[in-house]
Amino acid sequence: MRYKVFISYRRRNGGLEMAKILKKQLQNRYAIAAFLDADNLREGRFDEQLIERIKKCDKVVLVLPPGALEQCGEENDWVRWEIEYARKFHKTIIPVYQAGDLSWRDEENLPESMRGLGYYNGVEYHSLYLDAAVKKLAGYLGKRRHFLYHHLFGSSIKRAGLAACMLAAVCMIVWLAGCASRRNHEPLSFDEEFNDHLVMELNNASHQYEQGLYSWKRLDYNRAQRDILAAHDEMSEQIPQYDVEMAKVNNSLGCLYLDMGKYEEAYDFLNSAYITFRKAYGRRSLEARAVQYSIAQHDYYTGDFATALKTCQAILDDTDAAEDKTVVSAVKHLQAKILDERGQWKEALDIYDEVLGLYSDIEKNGELAEKLTDYVYGSELEEGEREYYSNASRWVALTYNAKGSVYLHMGECNKARRAFNQALTICLENVYIGDNSLITAQTYKNLAVVYGHRREIRRGLDCIDRAVKIPFNLFGFEEDQYPGLVEVYDVYGDLLHLAGEEEQAESYYEKANDLSIASYGENHPQTAAAYNAFGLYYYDIADYETAVTLFEQAIEIRKNILGIDYTSTAIYYANLAKAYEAGGNQEKAQDALEHAKEICDGLEMESGLIDQLLQWAQVVETEEDSGL
Repeated sequence: MRYKVFISYRRRNGGLEMAKILKKQLQNRYAIAAFLDADNLREGRFDEQLIERIKKCDKVVLVLPPGALEQCGEENDWVRWEIEYARKFHKTIIPVYQAGDLSWRDEENLPESMRGLGYYNGVEYHSLYLDAAVKKLAGYLGKRRHFLYHHLFGSSIKRAGLAACMLAAVCMIVWLAGCASRRNHEPLSFDEEFNDHLVMELNNASHQYEQGLYSWKRLDYNRAQRDILAAHDEMSEQIPQYDVEMAKVNNSLGCLYLDMGKYEEAYDFLNSAYITFRKAYGRRSLEARAVQYSIAQHDYYTGDFATALKTCQAILDDTDAAEDKTVVSAVKHLQAKILDERGQWKEALDIYDEVLGLYSDIEKNGELAEKLTDYVYGSELEEGEREYYSNASRWVALTYNAKGSVYLHMGECNKARRAFNQALTICLENVYIGDNSLITAQTYKNLAVVYGHRREIRRGLDCIDRAVKIPFNLFGFEEDQYPGLVEVYDVYGDLLHLAGEEEQAESYYEKANDLSIASYGENHPQTAAAYNAFGLYYYDIADYETAVTLFEQAIEIRKNILGIDYTSTAIYYANLAKAYEAGGNQEKAQDALEHAKEICDGLEMESGLIDQLLQWAQVVETEEDSGL
């Protein structure tokens, strides 16, 4: 019998039990033939049999109970020996580790032959969520058919969002796409904390590609770019005939470059992927629509709102809302974000309500239909139904978060708080989201903003503390290494500033700026936003000269990468005008206001921002007329 998978394991701390469960699940549910020495060794030399099995298998599953690698410093250790042979035969290694235990990524005491193991994309094993873990593992082994596309959130906590998250007040919008789902519209599923983008079925270059996706999940953009580009180059040299597989990599690179703020490069890769998918599968295929969505995001990020909205509508016209709720939800979120950006708040809220209407079986009129935990644990539900309910609950939570952000922009703090609290309730009542997810972290960050507006500093600090701790718990980052914390640190600074803790507040603004520059570079929208937040702090403490410098830096970044016709650029100009006016430079204040008003007029904004700008203009003109 030929075994597709070789299972390597450490017997102690439950390793053998984990290995046996995984083997049984893979064989019974996915028909994947797995070799486990405890069950499958025959008579004869066992070492020769193990070598032969490793050599003939497609991939190696490395089962890692706590402390599994502690003995690998010994030359005759069997786990070390199996890993070394797997690498010698160029096998893809897939670690399966106990939930919450990341000690296997510590390479300090590992021999040179095992270095780099911590960068392998693995599967978290939890006995309560065994089905989800095995399904993900089966996908890595070649049995998954659903491929996932980016992008949930706007800037940093979208971008984990965050992602920056995943997560920003602009949230990471993520949605799914899959080859087989073109004909078979079963409910789509996605990984809880990140959505793996197009895990390839090919052996060639797949390891580097998966390493790149893992680094992207942790928002290590530079390493992700290196590995995915390496996979791209290897594929283009070795298997140029696989145009569709190359298109999948191109799409991932395009989405990655969107996160990195490299918009020109992003468009080139996305456009190439779209042409290939459209030719191979047709304009209405899920693959083609997925890349269209990413292109619409590109247009949104670069300020071409009209084209982005037109593309969104084209995707919706080609989508059956009843069968592709995830697609509709993602596209409508982008539409609403654009309208929110332009100050068309009522229209944005209406669209978010349309998304909630898609999931009336989950909630209605702000009330949960029933405990979402019942959906997760319901033994009578099929696997696809459980996936649907957990997926749907995420979209409901994300939508309430998005509605809350719109209410904040409108100055409706009480409505914003109710929306964020509803999102938090949904997160905490669903075991697939829970109190340790990026969506929950985003919600706590948003609540902290609300409490800051309400001057409830203690409650705000409690929420922002929770938002900080969650990414550390999930990814094991050290302080100041997670890009999704840029916005969180800015909110921390705001709250401490309101509390009168100026020294601590300034340190958090500095951390936000330093982290943004280290993660995204000097020329990224997130860095511009961090400069703007720091500028507002210096404006509040009457250091107008420093504030002017920071606002000008923010504007320069926006102009360099996005051009001038963008709402955030108008806001930065308005802030610059305030700083100039407060510093006594009326001429430059008036000039900055004119720039802001021109942008707003060009975007045909319907927001209170124009009134705010006019109000500042009147203040400046009045002081000029009075000779001040």
